[in-house]
Amino acid sequence: QVELADTAFYEQREPENTVLLLYLNRKTFMDNHHTVCKMVGMAMDRKIPIALVHEQDAVKGGCAFGVIFEQTPQELQKRKLFDTLAVPLYPM
Repeated sequence: QVELADTAFYEQREPENTVLLLYLNRKTFMDNHHTVCKMVGMAMDRKIPIALVHEQDAVKGGCAFGVIFEQTPQELQKRKLFDTLAVPLYPM
């Protein structure tokens, strides 16, 4: 039996339908502790598919994709994070 606190179990196994949804706006990679970068790197290490969603609404932090690309840590750029097409998210 697996206890919920047994994080080693979860670190070794992801459900087959696990996907990381990465919301891209002007603040995505601007956190002080690089938490988002670490999370994305871990997902890439585990071969978890990453779905990219690019915010288009300036009020919600939408900006040109080039701004996001420039803010993206080099290590993720080198690992080809953006080889997957980002889906634009438009306001309704």
